[in-house]
Parts: sequence; C-alpha cells; structure tokens
Amino acid sequence: LVNRKTYPFLDGHRIREHAVVPVVMVNEWFHRAAESLRPGMHVKKCQDLKVVRGVPLPAFEGEGHRLLITTRISGDEVQCELRSPDGT
Repeated sequence: LVNRKTYPFLDGHRIREHAVVPVVMVNEWFHRAAESLRPGMHVKKCQDLKVVRGVPLPAFEGEGHRLLITTRISGDEVQCELRSPDGT
C-alpha cells in the first residue's frame, strides 16, 4: 500500500498536485522482486527500463494505492512490470 503513512517522503515528490512514484523507487522494487524469486541471486544491472507513463497517486492522502509487480523468468533474466490492480 502506497500512501502518506507508508511512504511519507513521497509527499515531496509531486507533479502538479499529486504525489508520484519516482522511477528509482520502481527500479528498487523490481530488484527486490527479482531477488525474492531467486534466493541468493544478486541483481547486477537493470536493462531496458521503460517508463510508459507516470504513476500518480491521487489517493495518497487517504486510502492510498495498491500496486502490483508482475514478473516473468526467462533463463537468468527476470522481467518485471508495475501495474495497478485494475491492470493499468
């Protein structure tokens, strides 16, 4: 859950009036997800990170947002994607 209580420092990371998730934080989440799928693995690099659109958090002040990281393993690579629960 991403809201003011769980990630208070995001209050200072805003575009217009909404808090947003910085891409560096998404990258960290991806690293943690990949390493949790492969215990003992250490992620050395991230390739082809693309920002398709920003992640605004209009409910940051209240109930917050649930975000999902989906993963796909192919050989030694783990591919990650961030989405909202409704798939957007």
